[in-house]
Amino acid sequence: MNDIPEDIKMRDRVRVILSERFPMFGKLAVQKVRATQSEAMPPYIGMILAAMETPSERPICFVFPRRGEAGRLAAALYGISNFVKKCPGLAVEYAKAKFSMGQRLRVMPSRHVYVFDGVANSGFIWLKVIDDGRRRTSFRTEVGRRMFPAIEALRLEPTSGALPKGKLGTALRNPPTSPLDDLIGIKIYGNRALFHNEVLLLDSLNGFTSFTEDMSFLRPSKIEQAVPLKDLFPFGSLRRSNDFGGSWLSNWDQLNSTGEPIVAVTHSAALLADYCRIIPAKSKLVVANSFSPNDLQSYDDIAQSQRLAIFLDSNETEMIELLAKRNCDFWWFENTEISHAGKNGDSASNGVIALISRCSENKLNLSIDQALCRHDILEEAHELLCKLSASFIKADDNPLTRLVMYCWRVFSEARNYIDLPSEGDRDAMTLQLKQLREEMGRSRAWIPPESGTLLKNYILNIEKCYEVSGDLGRAKGDALKRAIADALQGSLKFALVVKSENKVVDLRSWLSKQGFKPPIEIFSTGAVPADKFFDRLICVSWFNSTIMTNISNLLTAPNILVVSYPFEFQWLKQFKARMKKRQDVQVLDAESKATIINGGVKPQFTWPYPQSLQKVVPQISGIDILALESRLLGARIGSAARSVDVADSVMARYVKFSGDFYTFLTDSHKVPVVTGLLSSQSKAEQGIPEKTVADIRTGDFLVFPDSGERELVQGLADKILGNEAPILRAKARVWKQTLQNCGLTPEQFHLEAYNLKRPRHIMTIRNWFANTAQIGPQSKEDLILIALVTNNKELLDGVEGIQQAIDRLRGCHLSAGMYLRNILLQRLPQVMGNIQESGSKVDIGDLGSAWIVQAEYIEQDFEPRGRYEVNRLLTEKLVGELKA
Repeated sequence: MNDIPEDIKMRDRVRVILSERFPMFGKLAVQKVRATQSEAMPPYIGMILAAMETPSERPICFVFPRRGEAGRLAAALYGISNFVKKCPGLAVEYAKAKFSMGQRLRVMPSRHVYVFDGVANSGFIWLKVIDDGRRRTSFRTEVGRRMFPAIEALRLEPTSGALPKGKLGTALRNPPTSPLDDLIGIKIYGNRALFHNEVLLLDSLNGFTSFTEDMSFLRPSKIEQAVPLKDLFPFGSLRRSNDFGGSWLSNWDQLNSTGEPIVAVTHSAALLADYCRIIPAKSKLVVANSFSPNDLQSYDDIAQSQRLAIFLDSNETEMIELLAKRNCDFWWFENTEISHAGKNGDSASNGVIALISRCSENKLNLSIDQALCRHDILEEAHELLCKLSASFIKADDNPLTRLVMYCWRVFSEARNYIDLPSEGDRDAMTLQLKQLREEMGRSRAWIPPESGTLLKNYILNIEKCYEVSGDLGRAKGDALKRAIADALQGSLKFALVVKSENKVVDLRSWLSKQGFKPPIEIFSTGAVPADKFFDRLICVSWFNSTIMTNISNLLTAPNILVVSYPFEFQWLKQFKARMKKRQDVQVLDAESKATIINGGVKPQFTWPYPQSLQKVVPQISGIDILALESRLLGARIGSAARSVDVADSVMARYVKFSGDFYTFLTDSHKVPVVTGLLSSQSKAEQGIPEKTVADIRTGDFLVFPDSGERELVQGLADKILGNEAPILRAKARVWKQTLQNCGLTPEQFHLEAYNLKRPRHIMTIRNWFANTAQIGPQSKEDLILIALVTNNKELLDGVEGIQQAIDRLRGCHLSAGMYLRNILLQRLPQVMGNIQESGSKVDIGDLGSAWIVQAEYIEQDFEPRGRYEVNRLLTEKLVGELKA
């Protein structure tokens, strides 16, 4: 025993403390329902439970390399552990409760339903058969009812259901234990009426629903069938109560009318903040499975009123920095704390624990290497571009800067070849270079002589690259062949990554010509799977810093190999230096963590998990590729670069797409986003999400109607409604017009609602006033509140009709989203080859056609733009129209 290292002893001690504080943590394993192998609960889940339970006035943020299902797992286990602790007291309270005459009761675990018919003598109660008109007499029974032992009252669960109907002869005595009883070790016969809400969860409703359907807890010592969590425990949603003082907690099991969901989930931070403000302070644990920078007001309200735990990935840098400014504690999980979970069978298992452990190991061991190749003429062209770009990064838009930007785009095309350019490629480049020379002539007043010489030499170099006798692409292709051969010889599990879906098709053809036999997996940059692991990813070229960061942050492989020219190798070195940089935030030290584990009391042991947190400042030499890429992406095209000087303008954000497309989006305008369909080809039966510019991210695929500025889903919905559309929309807008004409500010409205004892979150009210695209508020109670605060009798009298119009429109919008999704699923296989390069035009049936484009750059600030140019897809060729 003395030979055991001290850190191992301390780790065992930590696990013992956690198991004593949370008995269910030490007794349960987790398993996917359709899997054959369970996974032991890792120590870091126990650490999270301890931090959730230890009193603190400050929120805590758990940061993982990739959190996976850690937040949902911890929320469910925390709720279950608390229930087991409270269960004896809850059972006593329940047994003392008096059922009301005529109340329906479900007898667990058989679930047969009877009607409570009073108390019998000698410790029995009467259970009446539902709708049993027959007269039966036998020992210990009366007409249509039977006796049941009062001592087994825990088996009786109030219900609103009527099936299966219990009969006089139904066997109810000596029941078998339920799966829930076996799991928690307490005989409650599966009675869900005992449960109280323990956790409020901010999460995707679909994501958490899938988690409860796909995951199971079980005792590892027993061989048993994995039962989905939703069939073991009551879960539900947080919804605004329609009645003042009513319950906000809604059970997914509608027959469980008396118990509360042990975990109640909502996707709305504003709704959650409203609820947290009206319940007793610090009475609930709130778990946020991620948080949006747009919800900071809700974060502040929740953090001030309740205990708050947040789960983030380490690459969610913006949110981490924002929380660091709001007195949030950070528990930054490193591999030393995660890897101690150990492995269950194959390390490539897709179990929830194995996935997090594998991502953590890949983060620790991540290496980004290069397979070098060389092309002397391209190298010379790069040197010329660097000289041209010396002052380009910080320069204002003018003809010269836009010419330099276009030169970089031409260069990017040239460096990405892995085979000789085709005749069509050479002809297209010849035309582009001709147009570039013409524009140089038109803009010569803007171009200093030295820059003009550099531009001319650059064009000559690019022309040489594309000559028929040239060898552009051959060196990179040879380097890629060597990289693939090395991976095959080393028996590595690897995949190739290319820029876009049409490049996937091209690469498959190239591999076939080179004699490589399928299957070799190939993914576009937006479709690298997050739930699949490899030994190596081979990127056929340097893409850009944003794409390389996204691929690296997936942590699906410990090694990324980039086929690169020497100048790309310099970019890669800068990228690797920046990847080592970590946010400058205050994290919990070893002593603080040990104190949390010990229940808030300073322990007598040393924290056994080494920490390696340190601030790294990257050293950049040569041209700053990240700054250059930001400048190139942010440089505007066409009329987007010109200022707007019109009285009729609105505030909007500039968004640039791959190719020659751009738009200006107002804050409330929603656009269909099909990133999920393209990246995973998901077949989930749900509509396509619509997002505002605040929620759109670089790399997302957006859908715009080809017909102009009209919202796509709204147009489809109006097609479904036909002649009713304008009538319903006019009726549904009454509430919005009432707000616009009331003369109140959102803050004044907020105060009036509070005085009426009908409070709403200030962000909800601001959205009512500002969001021109919102069909209606959340509920009829909101319409009534608006009518009362604005003293509008017309709205109050017409609430029913207005709510019906809102519900009808929402239903048609949902149907339109489903219709659009189904159409796109049918059309995508034909258009995938063009997406990411210059956008794809898709036939969407009766409404005509739509464009699918990929977001490349999103401006952070709003600016005034003319109403004629917002919320619609715009395009304007760069070359030939470069005039200031």
